[in-house]
Amino acid sequence: MGTSTIFKRHNDLRRSLASMSKEELEKLDKLSPWGEECESVGGWSAVLELHNGNFNPLIWWRGQLFRLRDAPKRLTGKYYNSHTGKYLPASEWTLLKKYLERELKELDCEYKRARARRYREAKKIKVLRTDGMK
Repeated sequence: MGTSTIFKRHNDLRRSLASMSKEELEKLDKLSPWGEECESVGGWSAVLELHNGNFNPLIWWRGQLFRLRDAPKRLTGKYYNSHTGKYLPASEWTLLKKYLERELKELDCEYKRARARRYREAKKIKVLRTDGMK
């Protein structure tokens, strides 16, 4: 499996990968998010590298893709609501944390309901099998 690199375009005027020369594609292949400076080739940059065996939850927040571990450092400003045109008193990190907690709670309830349903169905099948043997 190895390493998967996720690339992001800087702007809409980026060059397509099909029109890049062999040298540019080799430079693109050598891009890494771990370099000292953020390099780009033809409007593309390497945002993330996911390695085999590592579990890194990713967050897509307002057009940015990054690891959950980096969220408190990157989301320091106030949240701007584009619908009302105002800044909310809570920071972006606080809102993201609330959204994630709510989503996890809903997923946990859904998991518990599915597990209970499987248990009831297994119990019903077991009862049917024992009744049929009499």
